Amino acid sequence: MKALYVNHGLGTQCGVYDFGKRQFEHLRKSTLLTATYAECNSAEEFRARYEEASPDVVFFNYMPIVMPWISKEAVSRCKAKKVVVQHLFDPTTISLIMDSYSGIFDYMICNDPTIETQDKRIFVVSRTIGCATDSSTLDDNEEIRIGSFGFGLPHKNFHLIMRQINESFDKAVFNLHMTVGTFTGDYTEPILDSIRAEITKPNIRLSHTNDYVSEQEIINRLSHNHINALLYELPPSNAGISSSADYLIASGKPMLLSNCALFRHIDADIPRYPNSNFKEIMDSYEHHQNKVIDVRSRWSNAFVSDIEKMLQEIL
Repeated sequence: MKALYVNHGLGTQCGVYDFGKRQFEHLRKSTLLTATYAECNSAEEFRARYEEASPDVVFFNYMPIVMPWISKEAVSRCKAKKVVVQHLFDPTTISLIMDSYSGIFDYMICNDPTIETQDKRIFVVSRTIGCATDSSTLDDNEEIRIGSFGFGLPHKNFHLIMRQINESFDKAVFNLHMTVGTFTGDYTEPILDSIRAEITKPNIRLSHTNDYVSEQEIINRLSHNHINALLYELPPSNAGISSSADYLIASGKPMLLSNCALFRHIDADIPRYPNSNFKEIMDSYEHHQNKVIDVRSRWSNAFVSDIEKMLQEIL
């Protein structure tokens, strides 16, 4: 069985692009298919790569902003099963979204385990989770390291993380890996200013990096923190799932999340802000770390199994 995975090639500093690369790498672990990867920015590029690969199934890592060339005409010569990787959706209208793809895509996969649907065209699959390869242990004599990462956007509330650090500890560092995305705009300075404004203690500090590194390097950096956090604001109702939380799980370290719907796929007993805080997590550190490791263990190989079940059904 042969598969072609189509990603965009408009710029690597993009969450959708990274998601596609990660999903393809997990597809390659399947023993049921041979997967080929292609970055396409036009219908002509896609047709050429399709003819080269001659696949049984094509996965499209699709969002309109990164694949504006997708249309019925663009895929009209594609005789393989066409599967869209859906990023944004309202769980209550997921079938209507699939209806809008009529004549373009045959099936949809949603990496959201909270979705419930009877639509035979839609397959709910697990998240793709990596694992830290370079970690660190907790040392009582070290300063507390709280981490976060992501493209610099105001709704991510990085300043709230610093506020919690400042309230919880007398000596700690906020390790923030914040970059500028291809499609995000640059809000770096006002965000950094808002973070620094939360510091009122002499031994609380910010460490900011902005180099664009591999997914594995991000996970490894997060694994060197004692706790990692994402305190996003609530998104629109049609929002998908945030992949950022998946990186935190891969790090194997305790995490603090907001009640944002982007994290609805994360187990309910993972600490949530404002009901929990960094001090409480540190006081029961091993307990909270084991919860994260348990999630990582359960998800690590589930995606490939879910995809193989889907392929056996549709091919």
